[in-house]
Amino acid sequence: MTDKERLNFLLSYHHNLSLQFTAVHSDIERRKLGNALGKLEEEIEALLFVA
Repeated sequence: MTDKERLNFLLSYHHNLSLQFTAVHSDIERRKLGNALGKLEEEIEALLFVA
């Protein structure tokens, strides 16, 4: 998978997680999704700014 393909995948995944985050009402689930989004954003930033 090229860096561009990986970035497209990660951005799509981020979009889907963001939609789930806004739809969740449980504090526990929001925390889990928030943590997952944070890790995903770090990975996206690494691709954008380190490459």
